Amino acid sequence: PGYGEAYILLSRAYLALDDSGAALETLLDGQRELPDDPDICELLVRVLRDAGEDELALENLDIGLTRNPNHVPLLSLAGLYLFEDGQEEDAKNYLARAEAIAPRDPTLLRSRALIARMLGDEN
Repeated sequence: PGYGEAYILLSRAYLALDDSGAALETLLDGQRELPDDPDICELLVRVLRDAGEDELALENLDIGLTRNPNHVPLLSLAGLYLFEDGQEEDAKNYLARAEAIAPRDPTLLRSRALIARMLGDEN
């Protein structure tokens, strides 16, 4: 694994042990060392969002997309989070960009499935 993957693997191990604080600390260290790594950013955004730090998660997502505008997992997260926030047109734009790049990306497929489930729950 690369240097960035080490931070991600360690963070996921902490998450598996239900230690989100250690996972967050590891990801923040990784972000300091590798500020342009989109995979570290993606997991950091997810951990922050799970911790209820929505504003900080969105700030990091915006930074990640600025540095990596074609990273499908970040585009997929942006689409999902915007959809959850009721900004459906903006969400569609991010999801369409992600689909144009990698239509079978697992993160995109998960985001689409969650959105479909949310739409199903509304009916």
